[in-house]
Amino acid sequence: MAIKKSETNTPQVTLSITEQVGQGQEEQELPPWFPRCCGNPLYGGNEEALGFAIDSMGRAAAFIAAGSFLAAALLRLAKLDAGCEVDPPPGETKVPECHGRVYGIRPSSLLTTYTMLIGILSSILLPVMGAIVDYTPHRRKVARTTSIIFCMFTFPQIFLTENNWFAMSLVFLISSFAGWAQSLVTYAYLPELTEDKELLNKFTSNFTIVPFLTMIVYLLIVIFIATVTGISEDDIATARLSMGMAFVFCSVTLWIAWWKLMKSRPAAHCLPSNTSSVWTAGFQQIYRTSIWIAKHYRSLRWFYVGVMFTDAAQNALATIVITYLVDQLDFSTAESGVAILLLLLGSVPGAVIARCYTSKSDNPVQSVI
Repeated sequence: MAIKKSETNTPQVTLSITEQVGQGQEEQELPPWFPRCCGNPLYGGNEEALGFAIDSMGRAAAFIAAGSFLAAALLRLAKLDAGCEVDPPPGETKVPECHGRVYGIRPSSLLTTYTMLIGILSSILLPVMGAIVDYTPHRRKVARTTSIIFCMFTFPQIFLTENNWFAMSLVFLISSFAGWAQSLVTYAYLPELTEDKELLNKFTSNFTIVPFLTMIVYLLIVIFIATVTGISEDDIATARLSMGMAFVFCSVTLWIAWWKLMKSRPAAHCLPSNTSSVWTAGFQQIYRTSIWIAKHYRSLRWFYVGVMFTDAAQNALATIVITYLVDQLDFSTAESGVAILLLLLGSVPGAVIARCYTSKSDNPVQSVI
């Protein structure tokens, strides 16, 4: 809270963004549909914290649907289009190596190529998105727009076929970028959810666990339905099922989050006088911040370098795993989903253990290790 004087020398109280949000939530009653546990509202009645969690659930379901089922189906369809075998020959257990090419690349390089393209596209456009969020009062409008784009480009992927797989892969590329843009806007709300640091740490830990739980439950449901209906061996049908469920779930959750719970925000900062346009402000801010950190915060500099490589490695690992399962081990789309499910099962207890350790440790270096 800051106090400033007006022209009449009368003290005026200026509330921070977080205090304005908290005061607004105290003045209004919670909607009757607000979820409760043991009689108490979730997240202590913090509507935006609930909206943050619901938004992460919707994006998590869509990401895991595309990454586990759609990506595996696209890889097998690319191999078929390149004239390669997708099943072992009679009397053999290994699928022959695919040397064919489709649209200039080998099918085994399809997913890694898309991952690279998404990374390049994100690095070019996300600074612009960040500047719009930071220097304009349109944060929620941007989030609503990216939500619509994300759902709009998720919907066509339900209609994947052998003839349109390449077009669907381009749609997949656009929806993936829209999802990352949605994540950027959502995380801009995180530090403003509360001024209580301990409560914010609890929120952050919960926001880490909730998406993983959503992915696990989503994978279980899709695999169960695919098995019961007898389509688990049909890659295209399983991918359609997963994307259809993801579209419905994502549309509902993002609508609740951004049209019912999340609030609008004023501009967090004024556009610097030495910046000519909001379209270049993000790149200039990244440059200035990088130079400042490199000169004055050596440990933080190396921390960000480490995060840069480890995050890239983690994203690449998921892509390589799917490629290896489908291309080398001949996993079906449903079997790839089971493999990803087993991988995710270790994430939730890991997040719980990390929360317990960091809450007891005062040394951030030990917590990271």
